[in-house]
Amino acid sequence: MVELLVVSVIILVLAVLVMPALKEMRTKAQQIQCMSNLSQIGKAIMMYSAETDGCLPPVYNANTDDTWYCQWGGQKGALAPYTERKWGEKSVFWCPSDPDGYSKQVSYFANASVMGKTVHSGSSTGPFKVASFTQPSKNILVIDSSVKLANPTYWIESGFPDSFFYPSPHVNGTKQNALYMDGHVELIHLNPKVDLRPQ
Repeated sequence: MVELLVVSVIILVLAVLVMPALKEMRTKAQQIQCMSNLSQIGKAIMMYSAETDGCLPPVYNANTDDTWYCQWGGQKGALAPYTERKWGEKSVFWCPSDPDGYSKQVSYFANASVMGKTVHSGSSTGPFKVASFTQPSKNILVIDSSVKLANPTYWIESGFPDSFFYPSPHVNGTKQNALYMDGHVELIHLNPKVDLRPQ
């Protein structure tokens, strides 16, 4: 009986010691998957650009009610021809660290300051061409979990109030993944606030 109690205590102590490490491993795996998602989104953006005379996909087109990301069903969205998405399936637009990413279709926000947008007829920015940017390694295209805004089109731009920014699920809410125009993905600090202006 005593031996069983000792074994039980040892198992309990080991479990307490191992749990934090397992949680850290899980968080790291989610972060890596998120970075892989953004890398694939970057490739889709470049494929779009190659077929549109070097233009970046606008984050939103109010005239056609079209978004930058591939919507459910895979039939709508600027990147739909370059990404696969079926009804009820998770995709590269869903971050595994985002508990709501699946239900809201996308976990990522595109940068309208760089990619352009058409809010309504007669009010638009872009389309911008990749070649027009002198420092592609400094221009953020897409960023994960960057704002707390009920924005059905999932875009953000320079000039949004600081209150829209909030910690992402990664690294205890102090960092977030970002896709840059040159295709690299980087884990960046949330503070100071991310600079979304064209570079």
